[in-house]
Amino acid sequence: MKDYTVPLTLISILADAEFHSGEQLGERLG
Repeated sequence: MKDYTVPLTLISILADAEFHSGEQLGERLG
């Protein structure tokens, strides 16, 4: 299970960052 912990964490962090950046872009565009 340890082999999958890091990749899944990185994916979740990247997905979260993309979601938040998308929110910011949406706010800027109105």
